[in-house]
Amino acid sequence: MAATNHTISFVDGKAENIKLPIGTYTYVSNTIPGYSEGGTVNSFTITKDTASLELKITANGELVINVKDDLDAPITAGNVQLSNSNGSVVYGNAADIAEGKATFTHVPYDDINGIGLYIGQAASDDDHDPIGTDTPVSYSMTATPGAVDIMNARKQVEFTLTLSDAFFTGITALNGDLVVNG
Repeated sequence: MAATNHTISFVDGKAENIKLPIGTYTYVSNTIPGYSEGGTVNSFTITKDTASLELKITANGELVINVKDDLDAPITAGNVQLSNSNGSVVYGNAADIAEGKATFTHVPYDDINGIGLYIGQAASDDDHDPIGTDTPVSYSMTATPGAVDIMNARKQVEFTLTLSDAFFTGITALNGDLVVNG
């Protein structure tokens, strides 16, 4: 007799009080948004002593984070991290920034409800301040690929500036405002 397919319904990642016959099960398919139909759930075995199991499945989304400054210049180093809203629960590993982009693969998404993600940054290049992990940027992953822009502030340097007359050396008592752009 052939093995039987069993459909297991999950709500918020849980399927409670399910009953399956003792045996080994292999992945067939799923209807979980953001997770590939081909799936990556490992086979699992139910024995008479099985009380609970944790299965892992791989999402098929991609999220690209564009990291620039206020002049639209790409950030050349640093990393970003996905987390919960206050950064206390980190999701996966940090992604390095290269040429103004950090890419996460295997990101879950849901085209109806979205998956709430928060983007924090622990490090930037030497000339910019990261957005920080305590003030993450909110993003709802509704499709793949997803993309979000974050801005790093240019580091500010405190210094003294002297303005003098270009033709008459020694005249430095100039008063007023000088507007610069950059």
